[in-house]
This record gives sequence, structure tokens and C-alpha cells, in this order.
Amino acid sequence: MNVRIRRFFSYCVDWYVITLILDIIVRIYTRFHFGEALSLSLDSLDLYSAVKLLLILFVVNCIYFVFLPYICNGATIGKKIFHIKIVSQNEKKVSLSNLFAKEIIGNIIIEGAFYPMSNYISNIILLLFGKNVVQILTYVHILMGLVSMMLILKNNKMIHDYIGHTEVVIENN
Repeated sequence: MNVRIRRFFSYCVDWYVITLILDIIVRIYTRFHFGEALSLSLDSLDLYSAVKLLLILFVVNCIYFVFLPYICNGATIGKKIFHIKIVSQNEKKVSLSNLFAKEIIGNIIIEGAFYPMSNYISNIILLLFGKNVVQILTYVHILMGLVSMMLILKNNKMIHDYIGHTEVVIENN
């Protein structure tokens, strides 16, 4: 199986895992603070509660996509299952700054349409600026995600790989 296919399936696993984790946190937080478990959307919360919850979710997201690959030789759960890993461009161990740039700037801010954390950020933007701003942001994220998918077909690197100075390689056993 080539690295592009492995990346796709590892992304599916990681997307499911992080979505499940973040949803459980949202449900626990809303149950504890409001007496009922609310699901994925933060826009039904007041701004203070939504921002506080967003910060918690952001930390958990960073633990999964930044610190876990850092301590696990470039692998998340999905990457481990499909025997691939993130390395720096010179194929050495990836640094925290590489992973942070890749995840925060690349995945969440630029390619946000396909990342659960971006959905929560969009909820806060909805509370602050309204639906029109969120729609524009969504279109930009979708466009950037499509551009990134075209790049991976050409040279196996997505926008977030360029930003983080990383690449994904098959793990040598």
C-alpha cells in the first residue's frame, strides 16, 4: 500500500479518534456546567463558556496531534496502525515546533474544513461575527483543503507539510 493511501486511512482513524475524544469532553463539560450533555456545537453556549471549553479542546487536540507524535516517533494512533510517521524534511525526528506549525497553522487555520478542531473555532467565530463570516471561512477552508489534496497527488506533501517542514514516510520496521 503506498504512502498516500496509508495517509488517507490513518487520517480517517485519527479523525474518528479525535472527534470522539473532543465530543466526550464537550458532553462532560456541558453536563457538569449546564446539567445536560450537549453535542458537537459550541454556538449554543454563552461566549465565556464556549471560549473556556475551546481552550480545553485546543489543549487536548495539541496533545493528540503535537505531543503524541513527538513522543511516539512521529506517529499518531492512525499513523501507527498504518505504519507511517511524520519526519522533518531532512528525515530526522520531527521537532515540537515542526508539529505545532503543521497542526495549528497548517491543519487548523489554513486547511480547517477537514479538521474537527476547526469546527469548534468556527462556532466561536459564529458567536462573535455571525453566519456570513463563518460561511466565507468555510469556503476558504474547503478551497485550501482541495488545493492540499491536489498537492499530495503531485508530490505526497500537503500544505500543512510545507508549513511544518515535514513529510510523511513509511515506517521501516
